[in-house]
Amino acid sequence: MNQNLKHLRLFHNSLNHKRKQHIFKIFKKEEYNSPFEFKDEKKDNEVEQKIKEAKDQLQSYGIHNIQSAKQMESEKKNIQMQTISEVQSQQEDSIKEQKEEIQIEQDQVFQDEQQNDKQAKSQNNISPDVYSSQNSSLQIEDKVKSTTLGDLNKNRFQYQQQSIKKSILPPFQQLDDGFIHSYTLYSKNLQLHSPFRWTPYIQHQDVSEREFQLKMKQFKKKKIFDVKDEAELIDTFLFQALKNTGFDYYYDYICQPSNSCPFHGRIDFLIYHRDAETKVPLVPILRARKEKNSLGEWEDKFNQAELLGAAIWALTNMKARDPQISVCRAIQTNGNQWRMIQINDKGEFEKTHIYTPEKDEYQKIYRDEEAQSVALGLIKFALNQPDEKEIALKKVYDFVDERKYLTELDPETKSKLDRIHKNYFFLPKFVRDFFFGYK
Repeated sequence: MNQNLKHLRLFHNSLNHKRKQHIFKIFKKEEYNSPFEFKDEKKDNEVEQKIKEAKDQLQSYGIHNIQSAKQMESEKKNIQMQTISEVQSQQEDSIKEQKEEIQIEQDQVFQDEQQNDKQAKSQNNISPDVYSSQNSSLQIEDKVKSTTLGDLNKNRFQYQQQSIKKSILPPFQQLDDGFIHSYTLYSKNLQLHSPFRWTPYIQHQDVSEREFQLKMKQFKKKKIFDVKDEAELIDTFLFQALKNTGFDYYYDYICQPSNSCPFHGRIDFLIYHRDAETKVPLVPILRARKEKNSLGEWEDKFNQAELLGAAIWALTNMKARDPQISVCRAIQTNGNQWRMIQINDKGEFEKTHIYTPEKDEYQKIYRDEEAQSVALGLIKFALNQPDEKEIALKKVYDFVDERKYLTELDPETKSKLDRIHKNYFFLPKFVRDFFFGYK
């Protein structure tokens, strides 16, 4: 039994082996290399049908080959790329041409500026930058030519901003004695804060004109006197004083710094000679600033440094236009109170006291005719255009001053001076002769 079973098992194994070989031969006959891939005839038929339909559609559009369509698309892309490259090259060429034009124009402007500077230095008449508000005949033409380019077509306001940034000093309103002393070397004690006052040859003016008196009556009727009324009051006095004189004035004149004068700021009223070619002399008139005192009340502050800065700016600009001018006068007022200073190119400084109405208890000038005449005379004297009366008065005062030194001394005064001369023996002789000598 056992032997029979062994034979059956061997026979069964041989049959299985033959079957496997037969199956392997069958798979080898097929086109597929691997025994795990089977052919799906339905899907293959669907794919073939879709390919035929696509070919028929292409033939209907006149395309007989798929490769020809791809070639046409590639040709279109090449044409587009060529056009884009051509446009870019044209743009680059135009940009290069514009840059070359800009460089040429900048070189021309730079050469013109150098020529102008050389001419100005050769003439020794370099005028500082003078800028004004609108409708100003004192404006100086810009050296830079106006062009269509954005970099070179700068307006005057941009140049003003640049010049203000370059200035070291603050504007007129923020000046103090320290800034004035550092720039002008005016002595604080002997000049700026000296107790001595200057008494100019002021001529009283006629205030009986009908229009002027009507204007004063309007100010008397006002119950509230504000800042606008103060400006209007100053305007009426300037208009009345400058009648038939050839002078005119600007409102809110903007002063710009320059290489010769770093002072800058705003002048409330600037008087100039309208009929003269050089438009000089210039007389700056500044208003007193409102400030609160320790009690919290508003008061008028006459800042002397502010007035000095405006006067120095006016003097430098006048000398640039007319080198013979050596004196500048400036006025500071709040409408009711008036003060004037005078400076020259030698470093001298003089100031008057503040002229106030004395007849009125409230110190209002529109109620005091004498103060009105003094204010008008002060404005006319500041113009530095003396008339016959002023010239005659100056001659009288000069004669009186000379008589003080021409008169002979009494023997008593001579003996006193000799005694003082001996007492100060420890001083050098030239010092004693200078102070106590009379021979």
